Amino acid sequence: MEITSTKYHDEKSKTYYKSYNEPFWQFYNDITWSYIEKCLPKDIDNSLVLDAGGGTGLWSIKIAKMGYNVILSDISSGMLKIAEEKIKDQNLNGKIKKDNRCPYFSHRFLTVLILKRR
Repeated sequence: MEITSTKYHDEKSKTYYKSYNEPFWQFYNDITWSYIEKCLPKDIDNSLVLDAGGGTGLWSIKIAKMGYNVILSDISSGMLKIAEEKIKDQNLNGKIKKDNRCPYFSHRFLTVLILKRR
């Protein structure tokens, strides 16, 4: 049976965000954030950040809390569902738009975030 990337990530979404609390991933995320933060545009109010393949919204939420507007895109509806719950819990509905299509051609982005988590 062939499993598609979408199906794989939909299944993985059920436990994916829980690993954020593991010591290794906390360390990894701290280092990764130190690089992301340096690349964000200075003009927060007029900047739109694309988090492509953003999964459950870890970076989108962190960036939106700084005041940026973010589009969170992922092929997995399961990942986006978890992200939606987290975004709602953080009261960031107005700062983050979720999209499982390719929003890349209808917007102009000053920052595009594409990270692969191993």
